[in-house]
Amino acid sequence: VNQPLLAVRGMVGTGHRVVFDSEGSYIEDKVSGEYMTLHDDGKMYTLRLWASKDGKDTSFRRPG
Repeated sequence: VNQPLLAVRGMVGTGHRVVFDSEGSYIEDKVSGEYMTLHDDGKMYTLRLWASKDGKDTSFRRPG
């Protein structure tokens, strides 16, 4: 997928901290403390996402 999927305002509104910094960028869940690293490729920030090939892992769900 090479399209924007995350809206920072939406992430902040659901209890996340979004940090863009030259020393490290990430999205943090303020309740659990878990975080996902954002990678800067020089043009945009990207997020690496793992998805199950068999479709049985339902831990990642689209809102709505």
